[in-house]
Amino acid sequence: MKTYRVVRKSDGALVYQYQSETPVEWSGMSFEECDHVEEPQEVSPEADTRVFGGRRRLTKLEFVALLGDAFPAILTAAKSSVQAEAWVKVVELATPDPDTYSIDLDDPRLELGLRAFEAMNVIDTGTTERVLNG
Repeated sequence: MKTYRVVRKSDGALVYQYQSETPVEWSGMSFEECDHVEEPQEVSPEADTRVFGGRRRLTKLEFVALLGDAFPAILTAAKSSVQAEAWVKVVELATPDPDTYSIDLDDPRLELGLRAFEAMNVIDTGTTERVLNG
């Protein structure tokens, strides 16, 4: 149902407000005398389903939580691949900033590493997007 405001054309005064699917004309509130202005409908924002509400900076433990089942797979790959081990070390060595967050999801090194793990079939396709989405 839409909400309409009836505004008198002669002086701009709000005369009436009503709900209807289409504008309705009444005596004293004709379309000649008044504008029937549709109120913008409030769009309720979709609930944020991202694990950390879209926050781009995380603690290391939050990052591990985002990785989920991919985390043990990445650690296993790090035992047999120097490149995988190097990526894990970069994450380990990330020093927390004063705000206690040390992982920046916008850091291109994270995306490159995760995409490499996907390419090696270490983690499922789509994991990179899921993790970087926060």
